[in-house]
Amino acid sequence: MPSHTRHSLLWNLRILMLVVLAVSLLSFWAKSHYLRKTEVSALELSLKTDSMIWVARQMPELVSGYATLRDQVGVAPSLEALDALTLRLGILHRRATILSIPNADALEEIMTENIVLRRGYLEKSAQLAQMTDAVSRRLETMTWHLETREADVGGMLTRLRENGADDTLPGERVDELLAISKLITSISSLRRLVVNIPHLGLEEAYTTKLQLVREVSTISNELTKIRPSARRTALVADVIAFKETMIAQGGVFPLIKQMTQAHSTHLASEAKATEQLDALVAVTEDGTLGVVGELQALALENRSMTQAMRRVDFFMTIFIWVFGIAIFWRLIERNLFLRLERLISRLGAMTRGDYSRPSPPSAADEVGVLETAVETLRITTRELAMTHATLDTILENAPSGIVTMDSDGLITRVNRVMEDTLGVPRDKLLGQNAEKLLSTITSPEQRLMLPVAIDAPLVRDLAIRHADGRTVHTEIVVRRIEAEAKSGVIAVCHDVSERKEAETRLRAAHAELQRSNKDLDSFAYAASHDLKAPLRAIENILGWVEEDLEGYIAGETASNFKMMRGRMDRMKRLLDDLLDYSRIGRDDIGSEIVPGAELVAEIVGLCDIPPGFKVETSDGLKALPVQVMPLKNVLLNLVSNAVKHHDRAQGKIRISAEELGDLLLFEVADDGPGIPAEFHERVLRMFETLKPRDQVEGSGIGLAMVKRHVELRGGHLEIRSGAGRGTAFRFTWPRAGVVHPRRQAG
Repeated sequence: MPSHTRHSLLWNLRILMLVVLAVSLLSFWAKSHYLRKTEVSALELSLKTDSMIWVARQMPELVSGYATLRDQVGVAPSLEALDALTLRLGILHRRATILSIPNADALEEIMTENIVLRRGYLEKSAQLAQMTDAVSRRLETMTWHLETREADVGGMLTRLRENGADDTLPGERVDELLAISKLITSISSLRRLVVNIPHLGLEEAYTTKLQLVREVSTISNELTKIRPSARRTALVADVIAFKETMIAQGGVFPLIKQMTQAHSTHLASEAKATEQLDALVAVTEDGTLGVVGELQALALENRSMTQAMRRVDFFMTIFIWVFGIAIFWRLIERNLFLRLERLISRLGAMTRGDYSRPSPPSAADEVGVLETAVETLRITTRELAMTHATLDTILENAPSGIVTMDSDGLITRVNRVMEDTLGVPRDKLLGQNAEKLLSTITSPEQRLMLPVAIDAPLVRDLAIRHADGRTVHTEIVVRRIEAEAKSGVIAVCHDVSERKEAETRLRAAHAELQRSNKDLDSFAYAASHDLKAPLRAIENILGWVEEDLEGYIAGETASNFKMMRGRMDRMKRLLDDLLDYSRIGRDDIGSEIVPGAELVAEIVGLCDIPPGFKVETSDGLKALPVQVMPLKNVLLNLVSNAVKHHDRAQGKIRISAEELGDLLLFEVADDGPGIPAEFHERVLRMFETLKPRDQVEGSGIGLAMVKRHVELRGGHLEIRSGAGRGTAFRFTWPRAGVVHPRRQAG
């Protein structure tokens, strides 16, 4: 709430009237309120009693459902039955939640734990059945092998007996036959034990372990009586595997032990569920007792409310008739009538033009707001006059000429600089039509400027005729001004005569530069042509001499002839490179834009790449759009230079690029011999090579051309190489379609 509102006279009067009205109504409302409160309490208790009765009716069925679910979980025969019981548990939990059962979540958690434990028990039972079934099949296989062996040994003994050797039967064969028979009996007994394990109780199943160990011991003893053979070895391995499957960690009997523990845990969880169900019944009984207690408390509360209603009637009557009337009279007489008389007196003085007397507010209320408004008006009028004076001073002393016009195009204000620029006194300019003035000081084609500027802001160079006849070059800014009461136009005029003279000198220098470049092209072409003519003559003469002396040239003479031809070829390349160097920057405008992969493929096709060399392209360059010329010449020179100066039959050259804002950073790297740091500047100069030209072909201009191309586009060329192998030439290059300022200047 604003501060003036808190101290407002009218606000206080309204508050007083509202308070009186509210108190008079409150005396009647209080009675109905207390009565209503009693009714509401009774209704709430009735609703609560209804809900408790409803809960009490639903509770037996809910408890029975939980108890039945608890019992069915303990005997669930399959995982599918447990899934159905889980769904039933969810239904029971939703019903318990609707009934607002306090321990519903705890009961659901315990029942869920029972289901999880029973699920684990069933899974282990299934695992036990699978394991005993696998062991039974293995024992059956062992029995079959032993029966086969028994038949073989028995057949052999029968054949010996038929041949009349009853008294000479081998004793060891007879012992083996008896051992096999005992083995078959023991293994069959083991198989019956294993097959019956899943159908026995957990305790009874675990007690078969001792019997199984005894049978395994018997089998081991009988196996020693069988002659050594691959079959006996296999039987021994099967017996060992059987023993591990039944007794070792993760075997049948450890699994039975785990199932016993799981069963015990499940019984404990069932006991917890029973405790929760008992607690659920106790909660229902406690709720019923609570409702009875609340009914008794409601009766006591009704008695207290009746006594409170009598006290409210008494105090409200005193407040309305005594304090209300006294406060109302004090507010009207003191804070309204006297202050209004003082305010009328001050307004009369201001009406007579006396603004020197301040009229500060005497209080922060409505009358005080009127006093503040009068004082603000006096201060604002005085500050507005001071602001106008300051603005006039700024406009008058501005370094540029300023003129303003109204909506009819008549000049309303002119400063001193504009007077000096036009050479016309201010009194002759004020009130003059701006279009008529333009017709006397500008050329005909510039007179349409003002109507255009009325529709949109305008910045234009304007040549003005001074009153003394000279021409003053200016830059004029014209803008429309929109105000609430009226609109107009303001024009700001800057004297740019010195800038115009500088632009004239710059255009002359640019024309001279173009002429010089044209002369340089003519000179380079003429020099190349005139120097090539003697070379062609020497080459022809050399050919004639070789033809005339064919068959007589050998040894050092042939070497000299070959060296002479090499020097002439180098001279021609040097002249071509000089001509290309002179044309750098003037013959590559408007080159097409292609993907980087296409440009690299063209460069590799133009270079004479030896079979042992490999040229790689970075992923960043493959899809990057680049301008073909002169970037192709730059990369072609660098790739050729890497191949030419490599010292091995096999090498690798990598061309890569990355984006740096409006620039691209290219790199051509090789695994050649490298360039020592002290020669980095030297190799970029014209006609400079690190090896004699008889060893490496070249004019010595290639890297200089690369440097000139890069620097002409505002880039920077850098060599990264040292004492080790490998050299990397890195340079920055503008993006395709981006022109560097240095290029624009050229």
